[in-house]
Amino acid sequence: MRLPLALLWFPVSVAAVAQVEVRVHLYNSANLSQYVLTQATQVANRAFAVAGISVQWHVCEPSCDENSGPPRYIVGIAGPNVQPRSSGALGFAMLEAGDGDRAVVSLPRLELFANSTGLALPVAMGHAIAHELGHLITRSARHSYGIMSARWDLAGVARMQQDSLRFAAEDVEKMQKNLKARHPSVRLASSNRPEL
Repeated sequence: MRLPLALLWFPVSVAAVAQVEVRVHLYNSANLSQYVLTQATQVANRAFAVAGISVQWHVCEPSCDENSGPPRYIVGIAGPNVQPRSSGALGFAMLEAGDGDRAVVSLPRLELFANSTGLALPVAMGHAIAHELGHLITRSARHSYGIMSARWDLAGVARMQQDSLRFAAEDVEKMQKNLKARHPSVRLASSNRPEL
């Protein structure tokens, strides 16, 4: 029996996962306004907070200052010159390049997606950034459901509008495990299985 996607999605309890801090350099190559960047990073922050991850953003225009420290991950917002290979994709993670710490979201594709779904651009962008950063943290091109869906359907778009689209429990577990492995000083909660 096949269950509708809406029945398979459960929010993850914040209390069930350790809080981990991640530093991200955000390159604004598309020259977005500070308002759109702030709103988009706030959307991504809320999604990661539920997964027990606190993202520290450093906006780099055109480069980061020396005081921002080394990034763990780099996300670029690209204009029309850089497009994902897959049609319909809003961005891509470069898992094979360097340390697998770079991702890009496409402003033209996000504008089309926002216009066709009725989403505000910062909402669409924040979720796309969270999705691509999720690939980097899990070190996987795998898709699941929620934020890590390969394509967001109408139910996913509705959850974006309600600010309730989240990472799947298995994605939270993988991100927590990978961040702990990269940074052994981070301790997971006594039960590393998120409450559903």
